[in-house]
Amino acid sequence: MTSHQFCTPGWLKESARIYKATPDAKDQLKKLTAKICYTDFILGKINLELGTKMKIIELALPVNNIFDFLTQVDLQFPDEMSEDELTSYRSKIEVLRRERGS
Repeated sequence: MTSHQFCTPGWLKESARIYKATPDAKDQLKKLTAKICYTDFILGKINLELGTKMKIIELALPVNNIFDFLTQVDLQFPDEMSEDELTSYRSKIEVLRRERGS
Protein backbone atom coordinates (compact mmCIF):
# COMPACT_ATOMS: atom_id res chain seq x y z
CA MET A 1 0.00 0.00 0.00
CA THR A 2 1.32 3.43 -0.92
CA SER A 3 1.72 5.85 1.97
CA HIS A 4 0.22 9.33 1.61
CA GLN A 5 0.91 12.39 3.68
CA PHE A 6 -2.10 13.55 5.67
CA CYS A 7 -4.30 16.22 4.11
CA THR A 8 -2.69 16.23 0.67
CA PRO A 9 -4.32 15.79 -2.76
CA GLY A 10 -2.89 12.27 -3.08
CA TRP A 11 -4.59 11.20 0.14
CA LEU A 12 -7.90 12.74 -0.91
CA LYS A 13 -7.71 11.16 -4.36
CA GLU A 14 -7.00 7.72 -2.90
CA SER A 15 -9.83 8.15 -0.36
CA ALA A 16 -12.21 9.09 -3.19
CA ARG A 17 -11.11 6.00 -5.15
CA ILE A 18 -11.84 3.78 -2.14
CA TYR A 19 -15.23 5.48 -1.65
CA LYS A 20 -16.20 4.88 -5.28
CA ALA A 21 -15.03 1.27 -5.08
CA THR A 22 -17.09 0.56 -1.96
CA PRO A 23 -20.63 -0.48 -2.95
CA ASP A 24 -22.36 0.51 0.31
CA ALA A 25 -20.47 3.79 0.82
CA LYS A 26 -23.36 6.03 -0.23
CA ASP A 27 -25.75 4.22 2.13
CA GLN A 28 -23.32 4.60 5.01
CA LEU A 29 -23.00 8.34 4.45
CA LYS A 30 -26.53 9.26 3.34
CA LYS A 31 -27.52 10.51 6.82
CA LEU A 32 -24.78 13.11 6.71
CA THR A 33 -26.40 16.16 5.12
CA ALA A 34 -24.50 19.09 6.60
CA LYS A 35 -20.98 20.28 7.10
CA ILE A 36 -20.08 19.73 10.72
CA CYS A 37 -17.01 21.29 12.32
CA TYR A 38 -17.27 19.04 15.39
CA THR A 39 -13.65 19.63 16.56
CA ASP A 40 -14.31 23.48 16.37
CA PHE A 41 -17.59 23.04 18.29
CA ILE A 42 -15.89 21.08 21.05
CA LEU A 43 -13.13 23.70 21.27
CA GLY A 44 -15.71 26.46 21.69
CA LYS A 45 -14.93 28.17 18.37
CA ILE A 46 -18.53 27.65 17.21
CA ASN A 47 -21.38 28.79 19.45
CA LEU A 48 -24.57 26.78 19.60
CA GLU A 49 -27.54 29.10 18.92
CA LEU A 50 -30.34 26.53 18.53
CA GLY A 51 -30.76 23.00 19.74
CA THR A 52 -28.82 21.10 22.34
CA LYS A 53 -25.31 19.78 22.68
CA MET A 54 -26.72 16.26 22.77
CA LYS A 55 -28.36 16.77 19.35
CA ILE A 56 -25.01 17.95 17.95
CA ILE A 57 -23.36 14.82 19.27
CA GLU A 58 -26.07 12.71 17.61
CA LEU A 59 -25.42 14.49 14.30
CA ALA A 60 -21.72 13.76 14.62
CA LEU A 61 -22.20 10.00 14.85
CA PRO A 62 -22.18 9.45 11.03
CA VAL A 63 -18.73 11.05 11.02
CA ASN A 64 -17.35 7.65 12.03
CA ASN A 65 -18.29 6.40 8.56
CA ILE A 66 -16.32 9.22 6.97
CA PHE A 67 -13.32 8.41 9.13
CA ASP A 68 -13.59 4.78 8.08
CA PHE A 69 -13.12 5.77 4.44
CA LEU A 70 -10.44 8.37 5.06
CA THR A 71 -8.34 6.08 7.21
CA GLN A 72 -8.22 3.12 4.81
CA VAL A 73 -5.24 4.87 3.25
CA ASP A 74 -1.81 4.37 4.77
CA LEU A 75 -1.18 7.85 6.21
CA GLN A 76 1.92 9.65 7.34
CA PHE A 77 1.27 12.45 9.82
CA PRO A 78 3.60 15.45 10.36
CA ASP A 79 4.80 14.15 13.73
CA GLU A 80 6.01 10.99 11.98
CA MET A 81 8.11 12.86 9.39
CA SER A 82 11.83 13.46 9.37
CA GLU A 83 13.00 17.09 9.32
CA ASP A 84 13.50 16.95 5.53
CA GLU A 85 10.08 15.39 4.97
CA LEU A 86 8.47 17.94 7.26
CA THR A 87 10.11 20.86 5.44
CA SER A 88 8.93 19.49 2.09
CA TYR A 89 5.43 18.82 3.49
CA ARG A 90 5.10 22.35 4.85
CA SER A 91 6.10 23.77 1.46
CA LYS A 92 3.53 21.61 -0.34
CA ILE A 93 0.78 22.58 2.09
CA GLU A 94 1.62 26.28 1.75
CA VAL A 95 1.37 26.03 -2.05
CA LEU A 96 -1.97 24.20 -1.76
CA ARG A 97 -3.34 26.89 0.57
CA ARG A 98 -2.28 29.67 -1.78
CA GLU A 99 -3.80 27.87 -4.78
CA ARG A 100 -7.10 27.42 -2.95
CA GLY A 101 -7.11 30.91 -1.44
CA SER A 102 -7.09 29.69 2.18
